[in-house]
Amino acid sequence: MPRTHSLIRAVPKVAALTAATLAAQVVYTVQRDLPTFGGLDASAVLGPATAPALRIAAFGDSTLTGPGLERPEQIWIRQAIDRLADRHHITLESLAVGGSRAQDVLNDQLPKVTETDIAVVVVGSNDALHGIPTSIVRQNLVSIVDYLLPRSKAMIMAGVGDLGSIPRMPAPLHSVARLRGNRIDAVIKEIAAISDRIERVPMWELTASRFQQEREGIFAGDLFHPNEHGHRIWADAFYPSLIRALAIVER
Repeated sequence: MPRTHSLIRAVPKVAALTAATLAAQVVYTVQRDLPTFGGLDASAVLGPATAPALRIAAFGDSTLTGPGLERPEQIWIRQAIDRLADRHHITLESLAVGGSRAQDVLNDQLPKVTETDIAVVVVGSNDALHGIPTSIVRQNLVSIVDYLLPRSKAMIMAGVGDLGSIPRMPAPLHSVARLRGNRIDAVIKEIAAISDRIERVPMWELTASRFQQEREGIFAGDLFHPNEHGHRIWADAFYPSLIRALAIVER
């Protein structure tokens, strides 16, 4: 019994120490002397003008702006859409802004597009990393879907991959990032099931093992954003959902 009491008394001290450790690691992660990259605009018009027209609007965060890449065509959504350019005249409009959370997409990006064939939503990682409560993220994502479904023929929602594989994050901070990312990913999966016109990209299932095993060769110089190889892995994961969304548009 005395040992049990001593363990109970130690819990607040351990919790405080853990919180202090995580706080110190957040400061270290943010302030590390590493390169800083701006984002790119993935917007483009691709394919022959005589081919069937396809409009795609993309909303989200730096996942779609490719910090650390040299050219917009290296961004995963461009890599994937390029595979359709021989048989479609594609207009891709990207409204994504680095650092965006679901609330930012809802307030700042959605009002800029009134109608599209396919709406692509890639957001949630920053909500996870900033510790935004899951209930708030769910509410914002539902509002995004409520806005886009009447204005698009099909939607694609990308799940959250393994945030714990980001090299910039030391242990145990990477474990917290992984846990929070998984929670937001579960919310995205839940919301994508609202309509049969929504396709979900299972980023965790399709990319986590690659990012864990190949992390040294997947990230840009800031050790936070993926390089071209990482974007190629994302493109491969996204492409099947793009094909299914296209089938919805054409049915």
